[in-house]
Amino acid sequence: MTLALIAINVVAYGVEYAQGARLDAFVQANALVATRFWDAASGSGSLPHEVYTLYASMFLHGDLWHLLGNMWFLWIFGDNVEDRLGRFGFLVFYLLAGMVAGLSQIVLTAGSEIPMLGASGAVAGVLGAYLRFFPGARVYTLVPIFVVLQFLELPALVFLGFWFLVQIVSSLLGVGGIAWYAHIFGFLGGFAMSLVVARKGGGTRRPRPRNRVMRLPGR
Repeated sequence: MTLALIAINVVAYGVEYAQGARLDAFVQANALVATRFWDAASGSGSLPHEVYTLYASMFLHGDLWHLLGNMWFLWIFGDNVEDRLGRFGFLVFYLLAGMVAGLSQIVLTAGSEIPMLGASGAVAGVLGAYLRFFPGARVYTLVPIFVVLQFLELPALVFLGFWFLVQIVSSLLGVGGIAWYAHIFGFLGGFAMSLVVARKGGGTRRPRPRNRVMRLPGR
């Protein structure tokens, strides 16, 4: 299922890229927009369409780097979480995490007219579940120490804890262009759901001793 989700995101980006001059209209039609969602909820628009955008927006991305960053994190962390939840359980979990992330963003930025898209919220949910299931797994990551880049092995608790801290600080500083609340509440939602989901009977494979992540955790 992890591979299938990555493939769907890649295909969706290809559909975006093929829009050419129609790209802006395509994004407006399929992205999640806070003001439009709440207008529809109050009866001034099509609520079924806005619910559709809540999910469709999870599979669209602003540019190639946005896509690659999200898919890299999903590839690294998704399969171990899928082992715990099973294929269907992981799909439901992923969509629910993305829904929690999207709704959180539009609740906290209700007056925003900026289209929101990207798998970041759903992937953040995967990171939250990974932290719950495998806090002691080792993450091999590239970290700048003064002016020198060093590869360090860090416990998932440290790596993901730092990632989460970056999201909070960035939101408090008002760094624009990224849906920080979706990241934060997607992560918290994924962690919370991982506390209550039943462990899949056959999902007993141990996590890999090292997950290789060649970057400092950011968005």
